[in-house]
Amino acid sequence: MLLPLNQVFSEAARILQDFLEAHDDAPVLVRNPVQPKWFAPAQPRYKANFDRALFKSTDSAGFGVIIQDTNGVRS
Repeated sequence: MLLPLNQVFSEAARILQDFLEAHDDAPVLVRNPVQPKWFAPAQPRYKANFDRALFKSTDSAGFGVIIQDTNGVRS
């Protein structure tokens, strides 16, 4: 899904809210044994990678986003 840069945060927040509403169970820690490799997007685009963490004990969540351009420059 390609979004304008100014819509990334609100869409990510919406997706996180949908996820939290659908999952009342305790989170399960999943470790990916293979480190993903970053591939540059086609010009002139940006690529956003994100991850989230859920903490049931404190009823909180964390969310991180990295946005990179074709040259790997982070925004």
